[in-house]
Formats: sequence, C-alpha cells, structure tokens
Amino acid sequence: MIRNEKHKKAMLIFLIFFFVFSGLDLDFSGNGNILINPSFAAKKKYRSSRRTSIPKKKDFTFPVILKEDKYSENSELNSLGSLKKEIEKLVSSGALSNSSYGIKIKSLKTGEVIFEKNSDLSLIPASNIKLITAAAALAYLKPEYTFKTMVYYGGVLKNGKVEGNIYLKGFGDPSLVSEDLWIMANNVYLKGIREITGNVIADDSFFDNKRMGDGWEEYPKESLYTSYVGALSLNYNTVRIIVSALPQDLKHPTVMVDPPTSYVDIDNRVGLKTSKGGAAVSTRWIDEDSENNEKILLQGRIANRGTAETYKKIDNPPIYTATVFKDFLDKNGVSIKGKVERGGVPGNARILVIHNSRPLVSIIRDMNKYSNNFIAEQIFKVLGGELKGAPATEEKGIEVEKEFLKKIGIENGSYSIGDGAGLSKKNKIAPSQMIKILEYMYNDFELWPEYISSLPIFGIDGSLKKRLPGFFTERRTRAKTGTLNGVTCLSGYLVTADNEPVAFSFLFNRCSDVWAAKEVQNSIIVKLNKFSRNGISGGKATN
Repeated sequence: MIRNEKHKKAMLIFLIFFFVFSGLDLDFSGNGNILINPSFAAKKKYRSSRRTSIPKKKDFTFPVILKEDKYSENSELNSLGSLKKEIEKLVSSGALSNSSYGIKIKSLKTGEVIFEKNSDLSLIPASNIKLITAAAALAYLKPEYTFKTMVYYGGVLKNGKVEGNIYLKGFGDPSLVSEDLWIMANNVYLKGIREITGNVIADDSFFDNKRMGDGWEEYPKESLYTSYVGALSLNYNTVRIIVSALPQDLKHPTVMVDPPTSYVDIDNRVGLKTSKGGAAVSTRWIDEDSENNEKILLQGRIANRGTAETYKKIDNPPIYTATVFKDFLDKNGVSIKGKVERGGVPGNARILVIHNSRPLVSIIRDMNKYSNNFIAEQIFKVLGGELKGAPATEEKGIEVEKEFLKKIGIENGSYSIGDGAGLSKKNKIAPSQMIKILEYMYNDFELWPEYISSLPIFGIDGSLKKRLPGFFTERRTRAKTGTLNGVTCLSGYLVTADNEPVAFSFLFNRCSDVWAAKEVQNSIIVKLNKFSRNGISGGKATN
C-alpha cells in the first residue's frame, strides 16, 4: 500500500512537470484530479486573447499591441461606423493631449474617407518629406535614371603617359562607394595609362558649395545624419574607423581606416585595458582648417581581444573622394606625380572612364527603407540641377517639387518645403495633402510598383522592422516613418482584412510622450488591418 502511494506521488510529480514544461494549461479540480484545459488545442494555433499581464515599456523597442487574432463575423470591426468610433477613442485617449496632430485615412478602392481629424492642419512631417522627394524624383528623372561619375584627362596621352592633369567629376551620385572608385581606377589602368605627370583635380561644380540642408546646423556637428552633401561624394561622405586590441606596440591597439587613404591621419592615443569589458573610445577632428587632409584624435581604452568601430563624417567631400581615387590609382599601378586639388574640367579634356550608378529606384529604396538623409538631399539637389540647370541648389530642388505638387492638385502657399530629407523645421504639410501624394502615386501605373516597394514594411525591414513584429500586420502595411524631437509621423499604405487598399497619414507634433503617440499609431494600424466590409475575421484574407 505504501509502495503504491509512492508510485502515485511520483507519477503525479512527473505529470505536473511534463504539463508545465509542455506549455499546457492545468486545472486542479476540487477532488484533486489534474485536468488539461480544453483551450489547449486552440492555443497551439492561436494565442489567447485573454490578457494575463501587460508588457512593460522597457520590454519592447516600439509600442506593442497585444495580439487578438480572432474576431467573429459580428465583430465591431465589420462596421465602418464602429471602426471610426474605435479610432476616435484611441485618438482621444490622452496620449496626444497638448500635442498638435492631424490624421487622414482614405480608402483607395472606394474613395471614401474612413477617418480624419485636423486633416488640413499644416504640421512638420519630419522624414515623411522623403515621400515627396521620392515621388518627384521618380516622376521627373524616371526609375531607370543613373547618376554619372566621370574621369577625364587633359594634355597629351602618349605611350601610357598623360602629360597633364586627370579630372574626377561628380554629378551627385549618392551611392558611390569605395568599390566603385576602385573599379574606375582599375579601368584607367586598363586603358593603358601608367603615369600622370600632373594633378588629380576634383570637380564638384554640378552642385553649389552649400554642404548642408536648411536648418541642419541646429543639430550636433558630428552627427552622421547631417553628413555633408556634394556633387563628388564617397561612402555617404563618412569614413569608418576600426580599433582592434591586437597591439601594434606595447601601449596602443591597432587602428584601421576604411577606405585606407592618405586623406585621414590618425593620432592614436587609445590604450589597452588588462581587465575584461567593453571599449570606451572617442574621436574628434583636429586641424580642421586643412584642405587636403583631416586629422582624427582617437582616445579611450579597449580591453584585450576587444574591438570598437565608429564612423566620422568628412568635412571636404571632393578632396576626400579624389584623394581616395588617387590612392587607388597608385595601388593599381598608375603613378601620379602631382597632388589633389579642386578645380573644373576644361573644355578640351577627353573622357577616359564613365561610371553609372545603380538605377534611381534602387537608391530611393535605400533612402526610404533606412530614412537616409544624405541620399535624400543629394537627390533633392540633383532634381534641381537636372531640370533647372547647373549648379544644382536647394532652391532649384524646392522649385521642382513645388511644380510637381501643383501638378497633382496641391497649390503653392498651402505648404512649405525647406529640404529634401526632413530635418528642416521649415517643412510644413497637412495630412490631407500627404494623402493626395499617396493617392496620385497609387494611381500612376508607371511609378506605383517602384514607389511602394521603396517603403519600409511593418515588422519586416527598414525603420519599421521592430514595429509589431510577429503579428498578422506583417507585410500588410508599408509606410514612411518620420521622427524629430517631439515629432513622430507615419504615412503610407495598408490593406484591410479583405485586401481593401488604404492610404493613411499620421502627423504628430509637440508630443510630450512620443512612445504613447507611436502606440496610438500602432493601434490604429491594427484596427485598420483587421477591418472587413465582408465579414472576414482576423488576420489575412483569402480572395
């Protein structure tokens, strides 16, 4: 009898551990028997809508709405009137108290306005302004447009020797990287050139000399999101610095610069730590008045076997680019007697090499997916230069975008544009106007596929990768984010539960709690994704 009791207790303990670690729901009835909760089978497929605990803010990168996968055919989300009430509740919940905001949501199938509030209020769109930059560029330059970077020579070319200068001229390519420049240098070698007696001349005359967009000087000088622009630019006008704890002497770790170039001179004062731990390395420019190179002071300490990596923006884009080109020529077997300096290509110079960038559509995709300000401002200026003539200026870019907006029915004076990236506080536009832009691009068959494919996808990639990941909203919402201090914006496209296409624009300014404001945006997106006119319940629809 005692033995049987021991066996029963052992079996009871085993079953408890098995069920607990299998994730089963256990129900202890009044008579001491253990029962498997009948909801277990459903939970294997659907997460329960019963909320047992509220996730803490610190547990997520962005606000997360708890998942509720199942809605009945009589769900409130099958009624447009009820949907509007639900959105109104979210907007009036207090998260947007004391803020300035505007919202407009429109069906692209029926033309019906699903919801709007303060939709004609002009607000700072932050990086939502890139939606205009992308639309105008695709409309006027076309998706297949490429940016050129060209190599010329002056003087006489004979027996592999150029008796004169070599010229590197840029036309605003925002995507030119070290590998491209290396190929160009190699192509010079393949033309049979082995020696250049003159200088390497950097020609960036296709742009004016203004290196930053309107208002960019308000931001920290060393911030990478305000990298200088220029017609002749390389690697987004930044340099990569890698610190490795493989000492080059007894005191200092190894420092490498990418691309390796004589333009950057490192003053390495980083020491080694004997204890374990991370790196604490700081960088700053010194000798900033030098035109032909920049010196970086590197300070801090790094642990044994540790590494640190950072980027610094470049002060003189054309000289930086031309110096790297000169270094690559030398490594490819082309000797250059002269130095690097700025200048223009003379009328009698001859073309040696032409480099074409990736198509514009591919570059716009990088701009929108990762909200790259450098790319946006480069494209913005190129628009002005191509349509209004060189030199390309910010003013000409604004003029082109105003013409585009007027073409689609947005009158001058009802908005303002300060730059192409969204950092300028002069940018002001209303949600209703953003919807006009989104609707116009949706209805343009020639541009629509390229335009929507450039936008980040909820839970999948770009600036929306960590927003509601793992939910059925994945792949059903594509939008452009916009963030500044106290500003959070989101504009783009989504589909409802029965695949009805919808355009939306949320422009929220002067937010005291940006986190809470983003939670409102997320909640509205979830409501819209689940909305159905046809009684479809839950996530994705089938046609």
